[in-house]
Amino acid sequence: MSNQNSFISPIVLTGPYFDESSIVVCRSASASSGSISCSVGLNIPENLALSHEGSAYVLNHAMKIDITIQQDSDDSGSKADLMRIALTATGAVSVADSIGLDEGEIFEALRLNAISLFYSSARSYVEMITAQSSIGRFTIPAIDPNAYVRSLDSEA
Repeated sequence: MSNQNSFISPIVLTGPYFDESSIVVCRSASASSGSISCSVGLNIPENLALSHEGSAYVLNHAMKIDITIQQDSDDSGSKADLMRIALTATGAVSVADSIGLDEGEIFEALRLNAISLFYSSARSYVEMITAQSSIGRFTIPAIDPNAYVRSLDSEA
């Protein structure tokens, strides 16, 4: 008989905590007709470093997320802002040092998981905020953490 919890990750999440949040809703905003689009900007610190605390490797993490939700305007092709959201999240991801991987592999695994977990929390947060707004509940698009990290590496 197989262990039913063998798929549970050994990574532990602390947070994320939304330290700053700014929401601007345009007064005339209402998602009535036309398509709605979203642009997302992510920013994580370049100086992330793995630390060894007690019997675990810890990666303290921060992420700034800027979101603009827009609606196509009439036939002119222009877009009108419905809402702008800026979030800053902090927290950490960790794993027991007995995992048996080298520090480079642990750092990469924790960094990718931190990006994914923090962004997923932001998606829920944005859904909660928009659900109570005039535009109605909106879900920001999913991201590919690997592609995001590759884009950071290509900029360096």
